Amino acid sequence: AMSVRPIHPVDAEVPSATVLETAYNKVSKYMSLEDFFVVWRACGHSLSDALLRGRGCKISNFALFGYNTRNEPSFFLDQVFEQTNRVKQGGKGNMSNTVSNSKLSLAALSQEVKLPSRLCQHVVESTLATAADFIKQQCTVALSFQPVGIFTCNADNVAFRFSAEFKEKLSNALKGVKLPARAAKDLSAR
Repeated sequence: AMSVRPIHPVDAEVPSATVLETAYNKVSKYMSLEDFFVVWRACGHSLSDALLRGRGCKISNFALFGYNTRNEPSFFLDQVFEQTNRVKQGGKGNMSNTVSNSKLSLAALSQEVKLPSRLCQHVVESTLATAADFIKQQCTVALSFQPVGIFTCNADNVAFRFSAEFKEKLSNALKGVKLPARAAKDLSAR
């Protein structure tokens, strides 16, 4: 059996820019670098829009972005991604407060960026596959989903850090949104 040599040394830090550039190289024959980044930014904005409307958004075989029982934004790594990449997100919490678990719509992305949906699919899939490749090489990976935040992962830790600006915008957008009874009860116990 042929073994694949790691591109980066074990425990290397791989920033978002490197993940995106490497992913672009996989699809460069289909699109320009500018179009690639337009699609990736639109992906982040689609997540933002869904969360700002109080809805969750699932990126297939990667993660669900939603809310915990205190109406705070939360990130729930997909079991397929965990198993495939031998990582585990600890303390996932409860997704019960996520209003709607809609999927990231490639058709909507396509319409927004005025590119075929198959190209949008190539961008999303190649980016997530590239991040997974680095994770399998035991690198610490960062992947930006701006304006929402940044995903980080290594063999020991999986996290999503929502940006302070996004959390503030989200807090303002969700003012007056009634918490489910169970979440309100959780808050009253504090």
